This record gives sequence, C-alpha cells and structure tokens, in this order.
Amino acid sequence: MHDYSGHQEEIAPDQLQLLNNLASKLDEADAVVANLELELKAAEQKARTLRETDLPELMQAIGLKEITTANGLTVELREEVRASFPKDLEVRERAFSWLDENDHGGLVKHNFTISFTKAQEAAAERFAQELAARKEPVNFVRKKDLHHQTMLAFIREQLKVGSDIPLPLFGAFIQKFAKLKRK
Repeated sequence: MHDYSGHQEEIAPDQLQLLNNLASKLDEADAVVANLELELKAAEQKARTLRETDLPELMQAIGLKEITTANGLTVELREEVRASFPKDLEVRERAFSWLDENDHGGLVKHNFTISFTKAQEAAAERFAQELAARKEPVNFVRKKDLHHQTMLAFIREQLKVGSDIPLPLFGAFIQKFAKLKRK
C-alpha cells in the first residue's frame, strides 16, 4: 500500500473536483448500504416472528397442521428439535450423569489433546509408537464431550419412542414453525 499523505504535486482543479465527487458518492453508497442492512434485519425479524410464533400459534389454536390458502400457498406446521449443549460445567456433568444413569453413557466421548513442543519431537514420535512406554512428561487436556449431531439424533429418537428426556438439561427445546410452499 502506498502512502500519499506526503505527496505534494500540484492538483488540477478538475481532478480535485472529481475526487470530491467520488468521495461524496462513496459516502452516499455507504449510507444506502447501512440503511438496507437495517431494513433487511427488520424484515428478517418480521419473517421470523411470523414463521416461528404467529402462524404456529394460530394453527395450533384452530387445530390445523396444514392448509392451502386462497392464493395457493401451502402452510405446514412443523416441529424441529433445537439444542445447544450447556457450556456450564456443572450442568454438563448433570447431563452426562443422566446419560450414564439411563444407559446412554456410550454417547459421551473422552477427548484428549496432547501437546509436544518442537524440542519434544522425539518424545512425540515415541509416544505415537508406544503410549505406555513414554518416559517424558506429556501435557494434555482432557474433555468430556457429546457431539452436537449425536445429541440431536439421540434426543429426536428418544422423543420419537416416547421417552421422558429432560430437554433443558441438554439445552434442548422443540421449536414449532410454519413452512410455506408455493404451487
């Protein structure tokens, strides 16, 4: 990148006017972009409210799962399991305990991250070849975890078979939403 701040050549008046015009156009274009981004966010929020709240609540209230409107739109009420495994270690441990107590502990994985420095390259090679025989200390991080997709599949399956699963323990909930189809 070139720094032209110290450049002191004579600037022709028409070039200076062109520069001013282009800078003003850029400022206007940036303002239009910012305004459109705000409008887009508002439109997305409106669509989300209609899709996830207004239509599902009305369809449930009148007992409909699907309907085709007079203008040919098919509106279908759907449900999806959403989940975000809690980051709080105490809550995570309670979830892991629940899985163990209910014979689903096999879903939990024990992940190890092991770090060697460049100076420990020979030790890393030995470790890879024979874990039990290592002589040099190895720094590692152990983390108990449940893969997101595994957790979602497990929750869906448990709900399908009618099991009583504590959804909040897994940061999970059932989201109802309206799906639109055009003919």
